[in-house]
Amino acid sequence: CEHEVCIAQKKGFATKDNQLDYEKLEEVMTKEIDDKELLADLKTNCIDGDLEKFGPPDFCEFMKMRHCVSMQMLNHCPDWKEDGECSKLKGVVADCVKLFA
Repeated sequence: CEHEVCIAQKKGFATKDNQLDYEKLEEVMTKEIDDKELLADLKTNCIDGDLEKFGPPDFCEFMKMRHCVSMQMLNHCPDWKEDGECSKLKGVVADCVKLFA
């Protein structure tokens, strides 16, 4: 989890004792994300949601948050190529979104 904690420290949403500061994370997201629908889903599913479904019990909170954010971003991807690997990935993302909903 060192990588995730490092990113959180640099972005300013890790506390001094390396805990996830949800209030600061929400501020960072609000500042950096222009897509209002994505931002709303991030707040609902990641900031206010249950992170436990985004990783096994031994994953740190930062890792689960990263998985949650990644899932929301993939779900909001506006354009997918309809050929080859992109088409397959689009299907996988759709299935994953259903699992984590």
